[in-house]
Amino acid sequence: MILPALIATLVAAAAAYDAATRRIPNPITAALALAAVVQLFLSGAPLAEIGWHLAVGAAVFAGGAVFFCLRWIGGGDVKLLAATALLAGPGLILPHLLITSLAGGAVALALVLARTMAPALAWILPARLAPLVPALAMKDGVPYGVAIATSAFLLNLPGAVA
Repeated sequence: MILPALIATLVAAAAAYDAATRRIPNPITAALALAAVVQLFLSGAPLAEIGWHLAVGAAVFAGGAVFFCLRWIGGGDVKLLAATALLAGPGLILPHLLITSLAGGAVALALVLARTMAPALAWILPARLAPLVPALAMKDGVPYGVAIATSAFLLNLPGAVA
């Protein structure tokens, strides 16, 4: 029970850090990938199934590396997506990628709206929150870590292999 909670905490931390800084620290994704592999081995799944989960994670990382080289996605997002793909495995990888894509589009749309409406939002929000609007909305890029985490939680990936 502790391992799924740790995985959920790491996924949430990656999303929060990405939203605030547009970066996902390597120690977070490394810890997440390690926790995912440990959870796979502790789940009692047959070695062949564990192998498929590892293959899916490696395939997502390879595909993400291509997207990174094309500058379509950030390196931290590639690593986070690959780490969550370890948990998704072959059974949940397609829904995970679909939900991540849809959530990424929603995050991008929200950022476009926030960037356009930042001055108005600063007037509407309470005084304590108003400075956050330009700080979060005006950063370059889209925090796909938020979209990846949204998918992970909607599909219950932290507890999927338990």
